[in-house]
Amino acid sequence: MAVITSHLLNATDGTHASGVKAEILSRADAVHYNTLFSGSTDDGGRLRVEIETQILKINQCCELVFHTGCYFLKNKSFGKNISVVPEIVIRLVLTNIDETYHCPLIISPNGYSIWWSS
Repeated sequence: MAVITSHLLNATDGTHASGVKAEILSRADAVHYNTLFSGSTDDGGRLRVEIETQILKINQCCELVFHTGCYFLKNKSFGKNISVVPEIVIRLVLTNIDETYHCPLIISPNGYSIWWSS
């Protein structure tokens, strides 16, 4: 089974970004997606999703979507600034369906930083 994990840190106040709505979508074709997961980050800003091997293909494109605009609006941790990045979409190609893919992020209302970690 593939495991997709993430850890979100709020750059505006240095806290773990808990309660950020997250989705994992698999691309069925050029315009259609299947939802593999819908939930949110835990109290520590972490996400861990195990995806059954039967629903994945090698080299399948998936999207990890974080709804950060709603998070910053709800937490009002950016003052009077307007969030211009309402969603962060990360496209992953699952080259090995028995692998763990870890994508940590530092988020702010108007940008983000991501890196690959194993």
